[in-house]
Order: sequence, then structure tokens, then C-alpha cells
Amino acid sequence: MGDYSFILDCPCCANELLRSVGGDRAEWKRDANSERGHPVGCSSCGCTYTTEDDGVPADQGGGIRAKDISQPQATSINPPHGDVTGRRIRVNGHSFATDTPVVLFDGEPGLNCVVVNDGALDIDAPPHSVRMLVEMVAHPYATISGVSGGPFTVGETVTGGTSGATAEVRTQTATHLMLKALAGVLEVGETLTGSSSGATATADALSGIAFQGGETVQGATSGATVRVATVNPLRVDNPNDLDLVPGEEVVGLTSGARALLGDPWYDGHVHVVVENAFGRHEAYSVLPSAFEYTV
Repeated sequence: MGDYSFILDCPCCANELLRSVGGDRAEWKRDANSERGHPVGCSSCGCTYTTEDDGVPADQGGGIRAKDISQPQATSINPPHGDVTGRRIRVNGHSFATDTPVVLFDGEPGLNCVVVNDGALDIDAPPHSVRMLVEMVAHPYATISGVSGGPFTVGETVTGGTSGATAEVRTQTATHLMLKALAGVLEVGETLTGSSSGATATADALSGIAFQGGETVQGATSGATVRVATVNPLRVDNPNDLDLVPGEEVVGLTSGARALLGDPWYDGHVHVVVENAFGRHEAYSVLPSAFEYTV
């Protein structure tokens, strides 16, 4: 025919994908109906398309159009601030409507996914997806007595008089030390000596107790509390009281386990994987402060 001129633009960003002037309409339609069609990528947004028959016969002015075969491209995650119980999370991107997507939050599947349009979907986050960042140490808690020449100094090294093992003091009170093991293994009953303070004390007990699922964890300084959802990794449910202080010691009220909080105290990085019929896309987002995943 030689009368078929067209320009196909990217539906995503309007960038020109394909142009033909004076082509054969029937030949273009045959090409579109072949096994692969005519694949073309957008140089602007990176989306992928192929040509498909528009369903109108050539002798009636029919032609071809662009079919989106892109992998999903999750570009942003927009959670609301604060307690999101009963609310949803919007994931913005592209090609969500191509097929029902699968969305994973840090490896856990989201719930009740609804595709709003090709560029957005709404989904409920899975429960207990807030991960508490704590520094678990080999001997996180040492009960001491007979302190002399003290107090110990945070940051100094203590050495066991019998074992020769060393550890760093992370927090200290008159009756206990939070220690980060450096070398060797401290022993119960030995004398601990501070490298800079010169303080000495007897290690009456050394505890490496783990937190328990379901128990309440309380900040030793702030008094704020959260509930343990899972132990490995340590995740917390319903952190309604977000006054925990980064770097403070937290105590399990049932187990007696102790640890130091990281900064920030929760893991605000969420690894999101979105899959559709044409592939898989991974995205990372940072949750805003005072945000919790609860459904």
C-alpha cells in the first residue's frame, strides 16, 4: 500500500518510540502479529514496548499500536506518617497494570494489593515489619560487686584478671556493666579492671540472654516500651511509644535480656520487590520517622 505513516509515542513519558513514513500498512500489521512483534525501548524512561495489531482491518484504516511489556518500575513508596493501622501504602511506578503484581516488603508479602492504574498500586504492609536495630554483644550484661576505685568509664577497656579477656564498657551503673566483647571470653568470679579509670570489680554473673517473642522491651533511660514480634531478626509490633532514645540500653521485662539501641533505633529501610508477567524490579525506600507498619 505504501500509505501508512505513523508515530508511536511512549505512553509513559510521550517520548517518540517509532516512526514510519509511507510504509506498508498490511506489512506492519503482519509484523505486529508475528511472535515477537517489533520490540522497541524508550530511551527516556527505559520502558519496553512491542507493536501490536490495533484490531482494525488494513482496508478500513487499521494499523498498529504500542503494547507495554515493561518490567515493573517501582519509583517511590509513599507511606503516611504515624500509626497506619487500617491504612494503605501507595507504591508509584510503571507497568503495574500489565499483570497482578507481587509486592514484598523486606521479604514479606504485602496484603490486599489493588492496582490503581498503570503507575500506582495500593497495598497493606505486612505486620511487624519494623525491625529494631540493636547491638547484641557476646556478654551484654555483667553483674558486678565489690567495685573499688570506680566508677568505670564508658568506652574504656576492661580486662579479666583470670581469663585475660577484654571487653569495652558501653554503659555502666553501680551494679552492672553493658560490655562489648573484644577478645577472649570473660569468666564468672574474676576481677574486671578498667584500663583508664583503674576501677576494679568482681564479675558475679555474665548474661547472654535473648529476647523473647511477645515480651515488652523497655528503654532503661527513657522508660519507653515496645513489644517484640519476632526475635530473629528482632522486630517490634505497635511501637506506639516512639520515645526510645538511640544508643540507650533496652531491657526485656520478661527475659531480662539487654541490648543497646542503634541510631536510628528502628530499621527505616524497606526493600520492596515488585514482579509482573514480564519481570522483576527491586526498589529501596526510607520510611519517615515515627512510622509503623501495622495492619
